[in-house]
Amino acid sequence: MSPRLRRLAAPAFVHAFCFVFFATAAAGQDGVSFEQAAPPGDEPPSVDSDDDAGERAASADANREDSESEDAEEDEEGGVQSILPVFRLAFGSALGFEPSGQRGFTFDLAGGVRLLLREGKHHPTLIFETGYSRRGGDFGTHDMLFAAGAGWTGKAVGIQLVETITFATQVGRHESGIRTGLRLELLMGIVGVEMAHQVTFRDPDNAHEFRVQAYLDVGLIIGVVSVLRALKGITRR
Repeated sequence: MSPRLRRLAAPAFVHAFCFVFFATAAAGQDGVSFEQAAPPGDEPPSVDSDDDAGERAASADANREDSESEDAEEDEEGGVQSILPVFRLAFGSALGFEPSGQRGFTFDLAGGVRLLLREGKHHPTLIFETGYSRRGGDFGTHDMLFAAGAGWTGKAVGIQLVETITFATQVGRHESGIRTGLRLELLMGIVGVEMAHQVTFRDPDNAHEFRVQAYLDVGLIIGVVSVLRALKGITRR
């Protein structure tokens, strides 16, 4: 394997492993019940009559049927519950790891969708975005981005692990990069903070940077306003 391929393979493998691990955990997360049946032997043994035994058998059958019905309802509640629009504006700063210490502001403008899986207070989530990424200051880059993420979204707080692939759009630049970001969110992801590591593949050595961005997702706000306006128009008719 050539030195260039080795430089590309190692960071790409690490980023891909982190994303697959987090996405698998989010997709496979199931509710945990903390209720436990009382262990046998806690109650003193008693001798039941035939009528009591029949009633207990009928009660056990009814409980089993109710449990099977609840399991079926939970299975029906799985899958994609909501599809929310994403229109994210992010502002922050980046700092290079190299001795030169490149630094500059960062800006992302991205659109996409957020998929909420299963009903409940906390939803396993998948995020897909595409858009534009800008690094100013010492970097001076313009990139196109494609992102995919997984995590959990709640009404109050949420957390997402997002992998972003970037491609240079400037003439004369042929650099690509991979960014791994951890997003901490509030209010169904409307506002949040992203902390990320990005590696840019370039000759002769790859460039690493750390960035912090605050973002506002106005996609959900636009969606809610659009629905309210549509409902208002229907009621006026």
